[in-house]
Amino acid sequence: MSSLSKIKSRKYIPMRKIILTLILVFAFANLKADDFNLKLKDINSPKLTLSKITAVPCDLCGCYLGIDPNYNLSTAGFRYRYRGFTGVSNIASVNVDHESPAGQKEKYNTYEIWGRYYITPKLQLSASLPLGNNNIGGERFSGLGDLNVQLQYHIFNTNLQANTKFRNRLFLGGGIKFPTGKYNEKSSDGDIEPHFQAGTGSFDYILLATYLAKMNKVGLSTDVVYKMNTKNSNDYKFGNEFNLDASLFYEIVTKGVVFLPNAGVYFEQAPEGEMSGVPDPSSGGNVLFGSFGIDLSISKITLKLSYQAPISQKLNGGQPENDGRFISGFGFSF
Repeated sequence: MSSLSKIKSRKYIPMRKIILTLILVFAFANLKADDFNLKLKDINSPKLTLSKITAVPCDLCGCYLGIDPNYNLSTAGFRYRYRGFTGVSNIASVNVDHESPAGQKEKYNTYEIWGRYYITPKLQLSASLPLGNNNIGGERFSGLGDLNVQLQYHIFNTNLQANTKFRNRLFLGGGIKFPTGKYNEKSSDGDIEPHFQAGTGSFDYILLATYLAKMNKVGLSTDVVYKMNTKNSNDYKFGNEFNLDASLFYEIVTKGVVFLPNAGVYFEQAPEGEMSGVPDPSSGGNVLFGSFGIDLSISKITLKLSYQAPISQKLNGGQPENDGRFISGFGFSF
C-alpha cells in the first residue's frame, strides 16, 4: 500500500450537487402538509389500490423501501439481492487493492430480513439485517452483515378526495449502519480485502429523501440517499456514497391484485476509499444502471422482482466491472 501515497484524490460530485438534487425533489412537490387520512375500513377494503395508497421505491445503500401499496402499514419481510462483477485487470491474482484478473467472476449474495414499524402515523422506524455469501473467483467470504436502522418522517401527503387525479408525498429521514458484520476474514493469500467482506466494521450515517408524484395510474418515484462512512479498526474508510433512483411505474388492478410494472435509472457514485488516510486507487467511481421490474400486492402481502443492467460505468483502477443486479423479496403488512 506504500505506492498509494503517490496517488492524489480525484474530484467527485460536490455537496452542493447533493443539496441541489434535494431542492429539485422539493420543487415538484405540493407543499401543503396533510396527515394520513385513510380510515381502517379503507385499509381493509379489497378495493384499495394505489388510487388511495401510492408507491415508494428504493434500494440504495441497504436503504430499500420498495414500491409498496401498503407503505403506511407496519411490515416485516425477507429480501434477496445479487450483484455480479467480471474482472478486467491484467494482473495475475486478486490483491488488496480490489483489482481482479480479466474474466474472473465476483458474485455477492445477500439474504436479508427487514421490518418497518410506525411509531406514529407519520414517523416510521425501519431496520434490516443481512447475511452475506460472497464468491470471489471460487473463494467464499460469508457471515453476518451490518445492521441498518432508519427513522423517516412523512413530511406531506396529498389530501385525497373522490376527484383527486394528481397526488404526491415526501418522506425525509436518516439512519445509522452499525458494525455488526464480519469484516476481518482473510483471503487465501492472507490479505483482508475490505470489499469482499460481509460487513464494513464501521459506524456509517445515512441521509435520505423519498418523493412520489402520481397522475391517475402513472407515477414517478425518486429517491436520494447520501451515506457518510467512517474508519474501521483496520484504519480503512470506504468513500462516502451518493445514490439517486428514479422510476416510472404504471398501476394495473385486476381481481383484487395490484400490479406495478416499473422502469427507470439508478445512479451510484463514491470517491476512493482510504487506508490510513491514503487514497486507495482501486476503489470508487460511478455507475449508471437501467432498472426494470414488477411489484404486486395481494391484500397485505407484497412481492417484488427487479433487475438492474449497467448502462455506463467509470471505475477507478482495475476494479471488476458490474454485470448486473437482481432483487427479489416479499413483505407481510399488519
